[in-house]
Formats: sequence, C-alpha cells, structure tokens
Amino acid sequence: MKIFLKTFAAGLLAMFICVNLCFSQALSPAAMKLKTAYVQLKIYPGAKPKQLAYLKAFPQNKQQFIEIFAPANNGQLYSSSHEYINTFIGLAQNYPAEVMERSISIGNEMGGRCYRGYAKRDCGTGSAEY
Repeated sequence: MKIFLKTFAAGLLAMFICVNLCFSQALSPAAMKLKTAYVQLKIYPGAKPKQLAYLKAFPQNKQQFIEIFAPANNGQLYSSSHEYINTFIGLAQNYPAEVMERSISIGNEMGGRCYRGYAKRDCGTGSAEY
C-alpha cells in the first residue's frame, strides 16, 4: 500500500509539473530582456551600467508597453507590472530626462485621457471622460 501511495503521489506531482509547464506562457524576447535587466538591477541597485541596461530594456512606446505589461491574456509581466514601472520611475533620481521623456512619450501615445477624479480644467481640453 505504501508503494502505491508513493507512486500515486509521484504521478500527481509529475502531472502537476507537466500541466504547469504546458499551460504557462513563455515570455517574449522583450519581456525576458526587461526581466533580466530588472533582476540584475535588484542585485546591483547602485550600478550605473545596470540602471542604464534597465532603461534601455524598458518599453519605448505604447505597443511595447501594452505587449509587456497589459497583454489581452494577462500574461507576460502583467502580474508584477507595478514593480517594473515603479523601478523605472525610481530611476528618475539619476536619469530624470530619460525617464520623463519616455513616460511622456508612452502617455501621449496612450491618448493622455482625463479620468474621473480630475477637474476638466486640469485636463487641458475640457473634454474629460467621466
């Protein structure tokens, strides 16, 4: 009976691993590059080369940003996107122009819409979406 239980447990474990591997989505090359740069930056947070590598790997435009952080299937880096974005924003201490320029560029491509909570006068066009 013990052998049967051990074999059964091993079979369940193997099945769980197989299902997990079969249904997990592989990261895109861009997401993998960003994740690798993120891990390196977390290991060596003060290293300028690691900071620059992370800046370079961070999405350059709306399409890349959506593909990495907000894909239709909630895959890629969606579940931890806030960590990646906060790390990017944190680099403004050393690279304010680069972070600001990229942030504005991505924001403009996303439409720069106004949302609930902002007064119409603060949105520039007076056409806030409520």
